[in-house]
Amino acid sequence: MRRRASIPGVRCARGHVHAQAGTHCPECDAPTRSARLAGDAILVLVTTVRINPSGAPFRLGVAVTRGGRARVLCLIEGNVRGLGRDRVQLEERDGVVVARGER
Repeated sequence: MRRRASIPGVRCARGHVHAQAGTHCPECDAPTRSARLAGDAILVLVTTVRINPSGAPFRLGVAVTRGGRARVLCLIEGNVRGLGRDRVQLEERDGVVVARGER
């Protein structure tokens, strides 16, 4: 059985969940603790970055994790459009969240 991917995040005592690390919740300012967020997500936005130091274009996107718990900025792999219908799996690689289309 294949284990589902997860990404790092934070959760406060009031239940707010965020993908960006921080010591206090941006919604209520309560202290946060580390949490793992499910890697199941829907890609809602995609853009292509063409001008950058490497000279090679790459795609960035915003994904919403299962249940709408957190929004995550991620690099895009594979053939996805980001029209709010693409299901993706999020995983962390070398400190960067990568979204790849579900097969």
